[in-house]
Amino acid sequence: MTVVSKICFSICLVSIVVAIGLALSMIWMSHSSEFMWKSLATCGVVFLGSSFLAVVGRMFDKDSR
Repeated sequence: MTVVSKICFSICLVSIVVAIGLALSMIWMSHSSEFMWKSLATCGVVFLGSSFLAVVGRMFDKDSR
């Protein structure tokens, strides 16, 4: 794995853990505010962005070999 792939993988893992924590908090506590929904959406956007970056990084890594 390249350095970019490792960083993207770490960001994806952190995003998943934070999103699970937010989702559980929204289920078990009665504070379903706009901030919580925006935080959950932000985790999703960060996850998708780092996933796409990892895929693009792999595509360009194959070309350099």
